[in-house]
Amino acid sequence: MARSRSVHRPVKVHFSISVTRLIVCLVLLAVVAGVYLAIPYFYPFGNPSFDTDHPAGDETNALVFHTVDVGQGDCTIVQFPDDKVLMIDAGKPTAYAKIIAYLENLNITTIDWFVISHPDDDHYGAAPKLLANANLTFKQNYCSHLQKDNQTYQTMITNPAYAFRQPEDGEVIDTDAGYVITFVS
Repeated sequence: MARSRSVHRPVKVHFSISVTRLIVCLVLLAVVAGVYLAIPYFYPFGNPSFDTDHPAGDETNALVFHTVDVGQGDCTIVQFPDDKVLMIDAGKPTAYAKIIAYLENLNITTIDWFVISHPDDDHYGAAPKLLANANLTFKQNYCSHLQKDNQTYQTMITNPAYAFRQPEDGEVIDTDAGYVITFVS
C-alpha cells in the first residue's frame, strides 16, 4: 500500500491597515493610557499623598491590619496607633503555633479586645490555648453566641478567668486613639 505524501505549502497572509484605522487605534490607546494615569488623581482612595489630615509618611494615626494565614478559618489582628490590639478569631486548633509566632514577631503580648465571631472551630479553635498562654494578656473578650453544642467552646466562654461576654447589637468601644469599634450584630 502506497503512502500518500502531503505537500506542505506555506500560507501567505496579507495584512493591511489603512492610515485612518492606525490613527484611530493610536488615539484610543492614548485615551486609555490617559484615563489609567488620571484615575489616582480624581479618585485618590488609598493614596496617602491625598490625605490632608495625615500626609504621606505620617503614620502616627494609622491602623495596621494583619490577616494571619491559619489555613481554613480566620485570624485578624488590628494594631491601633496607641499600641492597642484587636484580635478577631483564632483559626482551628492547629493554628496555635502560627498565631503565637505571628504575635511574637510583632512583639504583641497584650490583646486589648479579643472577638470570637461565631462558634465554629475554624474561628475559635486555637483560642483556648492562646487564652491559657502565660505570655499573653487578654483584657476584654467577646463572643457572638453564649450557647453551642460544643463542650470545648462552652468551657472556654464560661470560664470566669476569661470573662467572655456577648456584646449588645450596636455596642461601641471607643479607643484611646480616636477609633470606634462597633458590634453590628
